[in-house]
Amino acid sequence: MKKRNKIILSCIIAFFVIAFSFAGYRLHNMNKLQSFKETYAQLNSTIPNYNLIGSQKYVCDGKLCMGYYVVISPKATNEELYKVFYHVCNDKYYLHTVWFSSTSKKAGKAAYDVAMLEETDRSKWATINRA
Repeated sequence: MKKRNKIILSCIIAFFVIAFSFAGYRLHNMNKLQSFKETYAQLNSTIPNYNLIGSQKYVCDGKLCMGYYVVISPKATNEELYKVFYHVCNDKYYLHTVWFSSTSKKAGKAAYDVAMLEETDRSKWATINRA
C-alpha cells in the first residue's frame, strides 16, 4: 500500500474511533441521567397530589415535543415539582414543558401561576421558572 493510502486509512480509522467513543460517552450519560430521572420520581416519598388538565404538542429542533398543563398546590416545593414533572413526562417525546397552575380554571389559559419546568436538552435537568 502506498504511503498516501496508509495515511488516509489511518485518518479514517481515527475519525471512526473518535466518533464512536464520543457517541458511546454521550449515550452512557443519557442512559444514566434517564435512569436517575426515573428513580428520582419514585424514591422514598410519594408523588404529590396533582391533576393533569391537558397537553399540547410542539416542535423543537425538528422533533415532536409535549407540553402538559398541571394543577398543583401553589405551596409545592421545587422537589415536588420535579417529581411531578418526571412522573408526567415519562413518555416518548423529545423534550417536555410542564405549566403548573393553582386551579383548573387557570390551567391552559394563562402560561402558569405556580411554575414552569422546561427541558431544553435531554441530557440535562429541566429548569424551574417560578411565577
